[in-house]
Amino acid sequence: MGKARRSQKPKDRRGPTSGRPLKPLADPESVKLRDQEILPAVSALASTQPHDRVTAATVICNLIENEKCRKLLLREQLVRLVMEQTINDADLSVITAGWGVLRNLALAESWDFGIHLYRQDILTPLQAAIKKVSDFFRAPESGFASLPKAQQVLVWELADSLNSIMSSLSETNDDIVSALSNLSTVPDFQLGLASLAEAPSRVVRNALQCVYDLSVDNDDLLRQIAARSVWLDVLKANAKKTGGECVAACGVLHNLSLAEQAEKLKDAELIDSIPPKDMLSAITRSYRALVETFSQEDDTTPDQIETVKMALETIASISAVIGSQAEQFSELDESSAAMMTEEQYATSGDEEEDEDDDVEDGDRAKEMEGMSDDEDDDDSDINSEIKEDMDMVTGEDQDGEQRDSWALVAENAEKGVQYLIEDTIPSILPLAKVSSQPSKPNDLIEKSLDCLNNITWAVGAVVPLSSDSPLRPAWAALAQQLWSECVVPVVASQTADISLAESVTSLAWAISRSLRGQLDFAGDEHRKFMALYEAAGQMKKNRSQRSAPVKRRGGEETEPLDEICPKCIGLLGSLAQCPGRVDVNREIGAFLVSRISLIPETAVEDAIEALNQIFDIYADKGYDYDQAVFWKDGFLGHLEASLPKVRKLAKAVDKRKDPGLRAQADEAATNLARFIRYKKEERR
Repeated sequence: MGKARRSQKPKDRRGPTSGRPLKPLADPESVKLRDQEILPAVSALASTQPHDRVTAATVICNLIENEKCRKLLLREQLVRLVMEQTINDADLSVITAGWGVLRNLALAESWDFGIHLYRQDILTPLQAAIKKVSDFFRAPESGFASLPKAQQVLVWELADSLNSIMSSLSETNDDIVSALSNLSTVPDFQLGLASLAEAPSRVVRNALQCVYDLSVDNDDLLRQIAARSVWLDVLKANAKKTGGECVAACGVLHNLSLAEQAEKLKDAELIDSIPPKDMLSAITRSYRALVETFSQEDDTTPDQIETVKMALETIASISAVIGSQAEQFSELDESSAAMMTEEQYATSGDEEEDEDDDVEDGDRAKEMEGMSDDEDDDDSDINSEIKEDMDMVTGEDQDGEQRDSWALVAENAEKGVQYLIEDTIPSILPLAKVSSQPSKPNDLIEKSLDCLNNITWAVGAVVPLSSDSPLRPAWAALAQQLWSECVVPVVASQTADISLAESVTSLAWAISRSLRGQLDFAGDEHRKFMALYEAAGQMKKNRSQRSAPVKRRGGEETEPLDEICPKCIGLLGSLAQCPGRVDVNREIGAFLVSRISLIPETAVEDAIEALNQIFDIYADKGYDYDQAVFWKDGFLGHLEASLPKVRKLAKAVDKRKDPGLRAQADEAATNLARFIRYKKEERR
């Protein structure tokens, strides 16, 4: 999962230190603040006495916490003054205070402040400051230890400020991250700090967290780290600790395992030698210890909250990998079974059995004629693809290593999921409850819900509905608990927080899909999600600007308001498949069919998801709601009437601007035509 990186180009605007003429302040309160607080502090930065300069910087750091004061400070060209004077001072205490000012500004301002710092050539003084800190540790063995205690504190504080600023720069865009991480002094500085026995735990944690922030989707930096065995040793040593150091080190090691073409990295074997269960165990243990401090509100620090978020991000990413590998292994396993069956038929010498098979295959082909008219020509391509997949697993030219490798992947995935069910989910669940600890930051609750969402999808991939796995009963009970304690309270409250609602909807969809047919939702949650869909759709029509913080996934900008509608549809489709709930199926089925009938008012993504859910729900005539709902309520007629509109909707998507969406829309239109033919043939 990792920290979201803003990849879009910023607007071309003047920075807070540009030389534009300042308009007079109109607000009397701002004028008073400027005269009594801002100007005296800014002027004192140029005092002849180091003590006064440090005091001024300390006062400014406190003023930065107030938004109005911060804007007034930036108006007085604070950044230029600090970069030109304070951080170039001859006194270490003044230098440290100056970098502290820039750190606090970067933390308080939005992401584009980091871009402004970069444009002001922050990397040049940053490298000089890194060298200054590093020189303290390159002195003779007793050099740093012999320094006065107060000076040692300044060195550690300066190191923390530098790492914090680099973390802020990591949240800007890929060009800045590349420029920063390609400076050889940067990873050497951070991992060097993490290797120092005398370094305070806070410094090690922040240094490693900076490496983690920079290493997200950054193969260049990851390749540098993998090529240095001493750096890998530092990461492995810290991964064995408990607390923020462990979380950050595990996060970097996990990022290494995700690196593009990771198998080509020098020490890939060392990276891959850490099973998911061991990684999850280390992070969960540290996470649990950190969250325990949340019950004592005064003891919770921003650093602890950030570490908890990082732990949730890493657990979510590990879970996504487990789920993806499980799905891939399952697909290859199914392909293997299909190919073995084909080979058995091809080599069978029993002519009578062959004839029976031919007749049976012919009947099945006739039954599915409406669904397969356009697929016959693709058989050779499909078989070729299956053959290529199977060559990886069971091909005759393989010596068994591939099979052993995939078997190990499957085993590790199951062990990882077992740990997620038994330890990780129970640890995260209390933090994900909206009703408990009302003082928790909303973004922390959302991080917890998003993490549980990834975990749930992973469990669903490893422990499918038809599985006889011993994990199934424990998961069924735990998933029901997640639904009751995390989903129901939010939908019952009809929250206006769209970002929170989107996270809950994602989790609800994952739960309902995993427990399809076994989820107990005795209330009217399905109606609440229909209402949420309608409300979100209306908000999309009315909005003129963003109404919620932007979430970025996979480097693309997305908004909760845009994601929530198709997720509501997917969730409703899963709820509609619970056997014995014909009444619920009728309501949901009518809702989904109406989305198709309302095209073109229905968004393309919503129409595609609605069609996919209809195909899943009503594909089998054996379900109790096929006759009672699909045929009795005349869904087929509505779908037939909507077919031209679906085709037109697909053609309206510009394949040059969004080829992926166009492909999905074309596929949905094609499948609708096949589905209609199939249902007619099935009826006959």
